[in-house]
Amino acid sequence: MVNVATSTSSQLMKHSHGKDLDFIAVKAREVIEYVKPHNLEIRFSGEDSFRSDFREILKLNSTVDRLGVNRVGIADTVGSATPREVFEKVSILHQAVDYDIETHFHNDTGCAIANAQCALEAGATHVDTTVLGIGERHGITSLGDLVACLLRSAP
Repeated sequence: MVNVATSTSSQLMKHSHGKDLDFIAVKAREVIEYVKPHNLEIRFSGEDSFRSDFREILKLNSTVDRLGVNRVGIADTVGSATPREVFEKVSILHQAVDYDIETHFHNDTGCAIANAQCALEAGATHVDTTVLGIGERHGITSLGDLVACLLRSAP
């Protein structure tokens, strides 16, 4: 798998790489068109997706969808997304694209488990998880806690 990842929020674009979303779209196209003939799975991931302009995220993800990526990753890089926001945005993204949706939630506000469950309910196919709480700051979604939550809510 090839992971094409870049910062997409205005904060990170300004302080990380200094490029705009149009530049990102052009470079993503170049990389995807180069990788695609090699029959490798391609994941396009926007770092800090939940603080990004979501209309622009949809536009960017629609572009990479047309180019044939296999999966898109959206990340709550700073752990500030709410479960309602996650459900709404993942639902909209799920309706807009044909590929798998991977999610990545940090636990800074204690919402990683709820956000992951809401993302799955909204159509996400993958959740990045951690074992033993490993991860920067407050870690990311705990695998054990997510499984317990999903088993409890299963029919």
